[in-house]
Amino acid sequence: MDPKLVREGQDPQLLKAIEVEMELLKKQPPPNYLKPAYPNYHPQLPAIQ
Repeated sequence: MDPKLVREGQDPQLLKAIEVEMELLKKQPPPNYLKPAYPNYHPQLPAIQ
């Protein structure tokens, strides 16, 4: 690690790791999951006659 970059608040190792991971995500994106329907907790009761 370059001490000058570390003093400036940069982390070359972390930046490279992020770059590698972003390339992997482009090649194999995560699956999209469908959101389930929201449950109806207040069902309509039958009308009283």
